[in-house]
Amino acid sequence: MHEKGYYFCSFNADDCCKKKIMEKPAASNWTLKDGKISDAELPVFDPLLFGQIYDVIRVENGRPIFLQDHLERLFKGLRQSHIAVSFSLEELRSKLSQLIKESHAAAGNIRIEVIFDRDNSQMQSWQAYFTPTSYPDPLMYENGVDCCLLERERENPEIKMANPLLRQESDRMRNNRSVYETILHSKGLITEGSRTNIFFIRKNELWTAPEHMVLSGTIRKKVIDIAQSISIPIYLYPVNVDELHKMDGAFITGTSPRVLPIRSIEHTLFKIIHPLTSLIMNKLQEYISEQ
Repeated sequence: MHEKGYYFCSFNADDCCKKKIMEKPAASNWTLKDGKISDAELPVFDPLLFGQIYDVIRVENGRPIFLQDHLERLFKGLRQSHIAVSFSLEELRSKLSQLIKESHAAAGNIRIEVIFDRDNSQMQSWQAYFTPTSYPDPLMYENGVDCCLLERERENPEIKMANPLLRQESDRMRNNRSVYETILHSKGLITEGSRTNIFFIRKNELWTAPEHMVLSGTIRKKVIDIAQSISIPIYLYPVNVDELHKMDGAFITGTSPRVLPIRSIEHTLFKIIHPLTSLIMNKLQEYISEQ
């Protein structure tokens, strides 16, 4: 019997071993569909006929983290896609709080989806549910993770829209290459991870692609805020694949990994625990503790 998960190569001074990340089951089977909360299963929509604009929030100690940022991004994507919805941001916020309360789930991820008809962009349903999670092992933050390159350009990168073909291709490559994440690039320019954003460090400066080239994640936004608040120079400019060897460090950001150091991209190795990475990780934890 094969367990779900994938392998990455964690590094220490003596050995390079494989460690498995296990997908944990959803924290609850309670769901939200069109404003109603129940334990009923949600319908499955054909991805060829129906599109999906979505977001994922993380719950800790019974509280959704950075909820306002996630909801604002969701509604921005709906406006840009010209999809009219039958609910307000405030109603969704209230229903999510009710879902968390009734589920008694202290921690986990909730996926919010707006399903629409691909032909006419008419909303068909809105729903939310707890999803399986695969948070990084604590050792990953010490040893860093390995990544590989995937030459792809995301369509409408500023909108968090489900792209099952890209996800399948990325998952296949991650499994085949035994890496944590695939890093997308187009015409030699690195934009983001398949499920994350990416930052590079060079001479105590941060480098990351500009917002119009990426899906700007909530944690990415917080990292930029942190950098600006403590006067870390930050360049919103994509790093070229040929320039990877010039970078001192790198990390990815996302709802599940938060700020996760990168050990390698292909054959390029980075300083795993760069002082700048550690500083940002600590500052972000302070932000979260204040929530």
